[in-house]
Amino acid sequence: MKTIIFVCTGNICRSPMAEAFLKRILAREGLATDYAVRSAGVWAANGRPASPYAIQVMTR
Repeated sequence: MKTIIFVCTGNICRSPMAEAFLKRILAREGLATDYAVRSAGVWAANGRPASPYAIQVMTR
């Protein structure tokens, strides 16, 4: 299994969005079991919630 990791600053907006988008694409293409997709932040704190703006954008 290959691992793909998206990294941004706080792991509350860009990298989690990229993770979610790629997971959706991989599932649609039947490749979800071939990849582990994760997100991280270089200045992230555990337990911080997702950005409200990111959540709003992802619901579209």
